[in-house]
Amino acid sequence: MNYDYKLNGVKLTTAMKEKVEKQLVKFEKFFVDSKSLNASIRVESKKDKKIIEVTLRSKDFFARADVIDSDFYSGIDKVVDKLNVQLKRSNQLLKNVNKKSSLHASLVSDNSFSDSQIEVIKHKLIELVPMDLDEAICRMEALDHNFFIYLNSETGKVNVLYERKDKKYGLIELKY
Repeated sequence: MNYDYKLNGVKLTTAMKEKVEKQLVKFEKFFVDSKSLNASIRVESKKDKKIIEVTLRSKDFFARADVIDSDFYSGIDKVVDKLNVQLKRSNQLLKNVNKKSSLHASLVSDNSFSDSQIEVIKHKLIELVPMDLDEAICRMEALDHNFFIYLNSETGKVNVLYERKDKKYGLIELKY
């Protein structure tokens, strides 16, 4: 596994680096080709809190988790726990959806999550209404949702508007 550290306001000690690499090496078991696996670790200090974000990337799959914690070491443990759950769940979902999927081919089989743990509890049918970005933001805020799907009146394509953790907006434009 290759490691890439991005630090902002934090000095990486040898002990911190050893902790990260000891924890992340556990994820190699999820990937068929662990040599091409890259781990990006971003640590940022804000007042008395540490923002810790870890992204694991292989050729055709990635997982990302982040936490805010006052202690770097407990934050790393929490990020690793989140990634572990994500990878196990992703592996099981991909296995169930399409056994021939190229994504599933890059992950090692894991049967620790059963089908009964994955359940769709709500189904919603929405009508795509043409609108511009400003109207989509207004409607999303009026509904008090953190995402909104709409038909862009300028491009005629489906867009997904979402609220980011920093309370700013993100926009996903679908290409099809």
